[in-house]
Amino acid sequence: MARALKGLVGLAEPVETDLPLPDYLLEEFHWMPNGYYSHNQAEGYNRGFELSMMGLIQGARDTAAQRLASEGARTALDVGAGTGRQAAALLDAGVDEVWGLEPSPYLLNIAAAEFPRVRFVQGVIEDCELPSGYFDAVAACFLFHELPAEIAEGALSRLHACMSRGALLAITEPGPAQVRTDLVSLALRHGLRGLWFGWLGRFVYEPYLDQWHDTEPAGWLARHGFQLIQDREELPFRTLLARRC
Repeated sequence: MARALKGLVGLAEPVETDLPLPDYLLEEFHWMPNGYYSHNQAEGYNRGFELSMMGLIQGARDTAAQRLASEGARTALDVGAGTGRQAAALLDAGVDEVWGLEPSPYLLNIAAAEFPRVRFVQGVIEDCELPSGYFDAVAACFLFHELPAEIAEGALSRLHACMSRGALLAITEPGPAQVRTDLVSLALRHGLRGLWFGWLGRFVYEPYLDQWHDTEPAGWLARHGFQLIQDREELPFRTLLARRC
């Protein structure tokens, strides 16, 4: 029997996982009625997300992967791996060993079938058993804006624990201009792309997006042992690069 509570997904039972799903994961992100927890929704998301990003998101993934590889990364983690496209970009950039961490078994099924060279693990970053000090690079693409602020704090702390000293963390998220600049200004500056992403940011259900945009990156990262070395915004993305101290 499915449950349909306001703000929560209609979660079909049983979900194909033994992993306890924290409440925040069951928000109806993107107005998907089963969230990331059905075969149909996972397949649809795999195709629809790429289209909604106008093909730009893969370029952002590739840029992050190439930067991490250029610093000599040999072991990398894609956290919030989804269907594995960031993990694949890391392999393509020359990283020898890539892991992917993702809570949805349905997204992991797609990822594992398409990218068999990646070591995919089911779990949530704030409560996982990844090896301490193991990774010399981590990429997080469209992860932190889907976490409540207190969970994001725990996630960053756990990332620090599983990364080696000097390792790089690349974060790609929606940029604040997408929702905090009026549509007229977005259209004047960016044309149809500005209108599209401005509309998308206002229409798509993202319960924790404002919390993410209220985060001050340098201080947030410093609290957990990272030094911010790049903060760049180019519609529709904000990209952060930080080094583990």
